[in-house]
Amino acid sequence: MREALDVDSKLSAITGSLENIVMDLNAAQERVWSSTGRGSVSGDRGEGSSDDEVGKIVGVFNAHHETLAYLESKAKAVEGDMVMISQMLAKSGQ
Repeated sequence: MREALDVDSKLSAITGSLENIVMDLNAAQERVWSSTGRGSVSGDRGEGSSDDEVGKIVGVFNAHHETLAYLESKAKAVEGDMVMISQMLAKSGQ
């Protein structure tokens, strides 16, 4: 029973960490979008080049977000399984 509780605790911590990472990625994406206002292109690069770079960055962030969302859903599924196992062990008296 103790092992199940330990796993549950670790999965909860992982879920919290993943949520924090997703929030950080979303905040970074917002910073990218807010820093690329119209006419604020720096240096001698054209606006198209800057937009292309921002698009690539956003694409990477989106890919990371999707991966983290997938991992979070799998972690929650494992957490649910562990809760069910804990309940079954508790009912069996072990």
